[in-house]
Amino acid sequence: LTVSLLLGAPAGAMTRVAVKADAAEARLRAADAALEKADYERARDELAAAEYEMGPKDPRIVRVYERRGAAYLREARVKEARAAFTRAIAAASVRKADDPAVSRAYAGMGLCLLKQDNKKFALRFFKRGLAFAPDEGTRMFLEDHIRELEGGRPEPLR
Repeated sequence: LTVSLLLGAPAGAMTRVAVKADAAEARLRAADAALEKADYERARDELAAAEYEMGPKDPRIVRVYERRGAAYLREARVKEARAAFTRAIAAASVRKADDPAVSRAYAGMGLCLLKQDNKKFALRFFKRGLAFAPDEGTRMFLEDHIRELEGGRPEPLR
């Protein structure tokens, strides 16, 4: 309340921002749960609701687009997946994002390109994905695909 008064914001404005942030995060978690259950339509609905709850500069929008692309890719809707991953990568660039969602967006785009038999560009996207703080699973996935596309032998299970 004191901060909002000092900044000239109406009392309760800070609370509304926090509530919207929590609502968006809850929607993102619900979308992840729907993806795990292969309920892709529900996942996309939750992602649309999360996007609605976010402000225009919210860096989590990258995660929304990346998750949307993952849902489409799991349904073999490569054209839609590619469009979603493109939006995720563009949003990450504008927001200077550097988190696992960015890395997963590059991995997803690489998979789309592989499905379209474009190995040269897939390799570029897989390599670029390593630059964006991938989580351990994504890092291993990217490294395995890079090794395979460069003609290397697969590594034993780690």
